[in-house]
Amino acid sequence: MTFTERGRRAQILHGAIDTIVELGWAQTSLIRIGERIGASKGAILHYFRDKDALVGHVVLEVNTRLADVVAEAIGAETTAAGRIRAYIRAYIDFIADNPRDIAALVELGTAYRHSDGRRLSEIIESAERWPQELLPLDLAGLLARERGGSQMHDVNPDVMAMIIRGAIDSAAERHARDRDFDPRPYGRELADMVESHLFPGTGARQET
Repeated sequence: MTFTERGRRAQILHGAIDTIVELGWAQTSLIRIGERIGASKGAILHYFRDKDALVGHVVLEVNTRLADVVAEAIGAETTAAGRIRAYIRAYIDFIADNPRDIAALVELGTAYRHSDGRRLSEIIESAERWPQELLPLDLAGLLARERGGSQMHDVNPDVMAMIIRGAIDSAAERHARDRDFDPRPYGRELADMVESHLFPGTGARQET
Protein backbone atom coordinates (compact mmCIF):
# COMPACT_ATOMS: atom_id res chain seq x y z
CA MET A 1 0.00 0.00 0.00
CA THR A 2 1.01 3.59 -0.56
CA PHE A 3 1.21 6.00 2.34
CA THR A 4 -2.15 7.47 1.30
CA GLU A 5 -3.76 4.03 1.09
CA ARG A 6 -2.49 3.06 4.53
CA GLY A 7 -3.89 6.30 5.92
CA ARG A 8 -7.27 5.70 4.30
CA ARG A 9 -7.37 2.15 5.59
CA ALA A 10 -6.58 3.33 9.12
CA GLN A 11 -9.30 5.98 8.81
CA ILE A 12 -11.84 3.30 7.90
CA LEU A 13 -10.83 1.16 10.88
CA HIS A 14 -11.10 4.11 13.26
CA GLY A 15 -14.44 5.08 11.73
CA ALA A 16 -15.69 1.55 12.23
CA ILE A 17 -14.66 1.62 15.89
CA ASP A 18 -16.40 4.95 16.49
CA THR A 19 -19.55 3.75 14.75
CA ILE A 20 -19.69 0.49 16.70
CA VAL A 21 -19.23 2.31 20.00
CA GLU A 22 -21.76 5.06 19.33
CA LEU A 23 -24.48 3.12 17.49
CA GLY A 24 -23.94 -0.45 18.62
CA TRP A 25 -23.22 -3.36 16.32
CA ALA A 26 -26.86 -3.82 15.27
CA GLN A 27 -26.94 -0.33 13.76
CA THR A 28 -23.46 -0.46 12.25
CA SER A 29 -23.24 -0.77 8.49
CA LEU A 30 -20.69 0.03 5.84
CA ILE A 31 -22.89 2.92 4.76
CA ARG A 32 -22.97 4.34 8.30
CA ILE A 33 -19.20 3.98 8.61
CA GLY A 34 -18.76 5.68 5.24
CA GLU A 35 -20.99 8.57 6.27
CA ARG A 36 -18.85 9.11 9.35
CA ILE A 37 -15.56 9.32 7.45
CA GLY A 38 -16.80 10.77 4.17
CA ALA A 39 -16.38 7.64 2.06
CA SER A 40 -18.69 5.53 -0.06
CA LYS A 41 -19.52 1.91 0.66
CA GLY A 42 -17.59 1.02 -2.49
CA ALA A 43 -14.50 2.81 -1.21
CA ILE A 44 -14.60 0.77 2.00
CA LEU A 45 -15.02 -2.45 0.01
CA HIS A 46 -11.87 -1.54 -1.91
CA TYR A 47 -9.92 -2.17 1.31
CA PHE A 48 -12.08 -4.81 3.01
CA ARG A 49 -13.91 -7.41 0.97
CA ASP A 50 -16.99 -7.40 3.24
CA LYS A 51 -18.26 -6.44 6.68
CA ASP A 52 -16.83 -9.59 8.29
CA ALA A 53 -13.38 -8.80 6.93
CA LEU A 54 -13.62 -5.28 8.35
CA VAL A 55 -14.51 -6.65 11.79
CA GLY A 56 -11.59 -9.07 11.62
CA HIS A 57 -9.19 -6.24 10.87
CA VAL A 58 -10.62 -4.06 13.64
CA VAL A 59 -10.03 -6.87 16.14
CA LEU A 60 -6.55 -7.56 14.78
CA GLU A 61 -5.52 -3.89 14.73
CA VAL A 62 -6.54 -3.23 18.34
CA ASN A 63 -5.03 -6.46 19.60
CA THR A 64 -1.79 -5.89 17.70
CA ARG A 65 -1.32 -2.58 19.49
CA LEU A 66 -2.18 -4.28 22.78
CA ALA A 67 0.35 -7.05 22.05
CA ASP A 68 3.07 -4.47 21.40
CA VAL A 69 2.39 -2.84 24.79
CA VAL A 70 2.38 -6.19 26.59
CA ALA A 71 5.56 -7.36 24.84
CA GLU A 72 7.43 -4.21 25.83
CA ALA A 73 6.32 -4.54 29.46
CA ILE A 74 7.26 -8.22 29.67
CA GLY A 75 10.61 -7.58 28.02
CA ALA A 76 11.57 -5.08 30.71
CA GLU A 77 11.27 -7.70 33.47
CA THR A 78 13.93 -10.17 34.61
CA THR A 79 11.90 -12.60 36.73
CA ALA A 80 8.98 -14.93 36.12
CA ALA A 81 6.85 -13.12 38.69
CA GLY A 82 7.72 -9.79 37.14
CA ARG A 83 6.78 -10.92 33.64
CA ILE A 84 3.39 -12.26 34.75
CA ARG A 85 2.70 -9.08 36.70
CA ALA A 86 3.78 -7.06 33.68
CA TYR A 87 1.33 -8.93 31.44
CA ILE A 88 -1.58 -8.15 33.75
CA ARG A 89 -0.64 -4.54 34.47
CA ALA A 90 0.11 -3.70 30.82
CA TYR A 91 -3.15 -5.27 29.65
CA ILE A 92 -5.17 -3.35 32.24
CA ASP A 93 -3.33 -0.09 31.47
CA PHE A 94 -4.19 -0.55 27.79
CA ILE A 95 -7.85 -0.92 28.74
CA ALA A 96 -7.65 2.31 30.73
CA ASP A 97 -5.80 4.21 27.99
CA ASN A 98 -7.91 3.03 25.04
CA PRO A 99 -11.54 3.08 26.20
CA ARG A 100 -13.16 3.41 22.77
CA ASP A 101 -11.14 0.58 21.26
CA ILE A 102 -11.98 -1.67 24.19
CA ALA A 103 -15.64 -0.66 24.14
CA ALA A 104 -15.78 -1.65 20.45
CA LEU A 105 -14.27 -5.07 21.18
CA VAL A 106 -16.68 -5.61 24.08
CA GLU A 107 -19.64 -4.72 21.83
CA LEU A 108 -18.38 -7.04 19.09
CA GLY A 109 -17.85 -9.83 21.61
CA THR A 110 -21.46 -9.49 22.74
CA ALA A 111 -23.42 -8.64 19.60
CA TYR A 112 -21.41 -9.58 16.51
CA ARG A 113 -22.21 -12.65 14.47
CA HIS A 114 -20.19 -13.69 11.44
CA SER A 115 -22.18 -14.28 8.27
CA ASP A 116 -21.85 -18.00 9.01
CA GLY A 117 -23.46 -17.50 12.42
CA ARG A 118 -20.37 -17.78 14.63
CA ARG A 119 -19.72 -15.44 17.54
CA LEU A 120 -16.41 -13.60 17.74
CA SER A 121 -15.24 -15.88 20.57
CA GLU A 122 -15.99 -18.95 18.45
CA ILE A 123 -13.95 -17.56 15.56
CA ILE A 124 -11.00 -16.86 17.85
CA GLU A 125 -11.21 -20.26 19.54
CA SER A 126 -11.33 -22.06 16.18
CA ALA A 127 -8.03 -20.54 15.03
CA GLU A 128 -5.36 -23.21 14.74
CA ARG A 129 -2.57 -20.95 16.02
CA TRP A 130 -1.92 -17.44 17.25
CA PRO A 131 -0.97 -14.89 14.57
CA GLN A 132 2.70 -14.00 14.97
CA GLU A 133 1.94 -10.40 15.89
CA LEU A 134 -0.36 -11.50 18.73
CA LEU A 135 1.95 -14.05 20.37
CA PRO A 136 2.70 -11.75 23.36
CA LEU A 137 -0.97 -12.12 24.33
CA ASP A 138 -0.68 -15.91 24.66
CA LEU A 139 -0.93 -16.00 28.45
CA ALA A 140 -1.13 -19.80 28.64
CA GLY A 141 2.11 -19.99 26.69
CA LEU A 142 3.78 -17.49 29.02
CA LEU A 143 2.67 -19.44 32.10
CA ALA A 144 3.86 -22.73 30.60
CA ARG A 145 7.29 -21.29 29.86
CA GLU A 146 7.68 -19.74 33.30
CA ARG A 147 6.50 -22.86 35.10
CA GLY A 148 9.47 -24.83 33.86
CA GLY A 149 12.28 -22.62 35.13
CA SER A 150 11.17 -20.75 38.24
CA GLN A 151 9.67 -21.10 41.69
CA MET A 152 6.19 -20.79 40.28
CA HIS A 153 3.50 -22.93 41.82
CA ASP A 154 2.65 -25.91 39.62
CA VAL A 155 -0.62 -24.97 37.91
CA ASN A 156 -2.38 -25.89 34.71
CA PRO A 157 -1.37 -23.04 32.36
CA ASP A 158 -4.57 -23.21 30.33
CA VAL A 159 -6.82 -23.12 33.40
CA MET A 160 -4.86 -20.32 35.07
CA ALA A 161 -4.81 -18.31 31.84
CA MET A 162 -8.59 -18.69 31.59
CA ILE A 163 -9.01 -17.41 35.15
CA ILE A 164 -6.75 -14.40 34.67
CA ARG A 165 -8.16 -13.50 31.27
CA GLY A 166 -11.67 -13.78 32.69
CA ALA A 167 -10.75 -11.25 35.37
CA ILE A 168 -9.20 -8.93 32.78
CA ASP A 169 -12.25 -9.23 30.53
CA SER A 170 -14.46 -8.29 33.47
CA ALA A 171 -12.48 -5.07 33.91
CA ALA A 172 -12.83 -4.33 30.19
CA GLU A 173 -16.59 -4.89 30.27
CA ARG A 174 -17.01 -2.70 33.36
CA HIS A 175 -14.90 0.09 31.84
CA ALA A 176 -16.88 -0.10 28.59
CA ARG A 177 -20.17 0.62 30.35
CA ASP A 178 -18.86 2.85 33.15
CA ARG A 179 -16.17 5.33 32.11
CA ASP A 180 -15.85 6.50 35.73
CA PHE A 181 -14.47 3.08 36.63
CA ASP A 182 -10.67 3.19 36.83
CA PRO A 183 -9.32 -0.28 36.04
CA ARG A 184 -5.77 0.47 37.21
CA PRO A 185 -6.34 -0.19 40.96
CA TYR A 186 -8.20 -3.33 39.91
CA GLY A 187 -5.15 -4.35 37.88
CA ARG A 188 -2.81 -3.86 40.82
CA GLU A 189 -5.03 -5.99 43.06
CA LEU A 190 -5.32 -8.67 40.41
CA ALA A 191 -1.55 -8.75 39.89
CA ASP A 192 -1.03 -9.07 43.66
CA MET A 193 -3.51 -11.93 43.92
CA VAL A 194 -2.02 -13.82 40.99
CA GLU A 195 1.54 -13.39 42.26
CA SER A 196 0.56 -14.56 45.76
CA HIS A 197 -1.02 -17.67 44.29
CA LEU A 198 1.66 -18.51 41.75
CA PHE A 199 4.66 -17.62 43.90
CA PRO A 200 3.62 -18.48 47.48
CA GLY A 201 5.92 -17.22 50.18
CA THR A 202 7.52 -14.49 48.11
CA GLY A 203 5.02 -11.78 49.01
CA ALA A 204 3.28 -9.71 46.39
CA ARG A 205 4.80 -6.31 45.65
CA GLN A 206 2.78 -3.29 46.59
CA GLU A 207 2.86 -0.87 43.67
CA THR A 208 1.34 2.54 43.17
